[in-house]
Amino acid sequence: MSFWRTPSKTAPPSESNPPPPSAVASPTDLSEKPLPDISEKPLPDPTITVVTAAQTPRRPGTSGTELALTSNRRAASQTFQAARRAERSYKARKRSAAARTAYASAKTHFEAATHHFRVGVKLTFEVVRSVPYIVADKRERSRAAAEERRAQKVSVSAVKEEAVVAEAQEPGEEEEVAQARESDDAADQQQVPTE
Repeated sequence: MSFWRTPSKTAPPSESNPPPPSAVASPTDLSEKPLPDISEKPLPDPTITVVTAAQTPRRPGTSGTELALTSNRRAASQTFQAARRAERSYKARKRSAAARTAYASAKTHFEAATHHFRVGVKLTFEVVRSVPYIVADKRERSRAAAEERRAQKVSVSAVKEEAVVAEAQEPGEEEEVAQARESDDAADQQQVPTE
């Protein structure tokens, strides 16, 4: 016996051995039902309700759905464009106001800068024109300072010299020094020949 063939003789169906599904009578099985007479038109079965074409429930046509989608898209696009225009105009107003404020501030600063630049250039020319006077004043100050230092040095050295002389001369020696000077002067006069 092959796999594709079924045995020709089967055991009678029992509770333990149910009939195979192919053995159950199907509506296509013509052996149990009598064949209708083809010459006569069959009568409709009164238990079956017939639905006519007008009553057939159908899906709505796609043209309405497409139109609804298209109109929704157009409305959304118009709303989006209006929102975009409103956003652009808002940005333009805000940024133009800020730009006008910045322009006014910059203009004020540039006017002040121009004024200060002119004053600076004018004063620079005055300084350049006055350079010889500045140099002369500097020289005069350094000369006066040097003269003051020299005078101070002389006065310090004179004070030191007097202190040295004062130490060298004691009370008895002054007379001797004076006599020595007189004798030196007298000797100088004798050496000078008279004519």
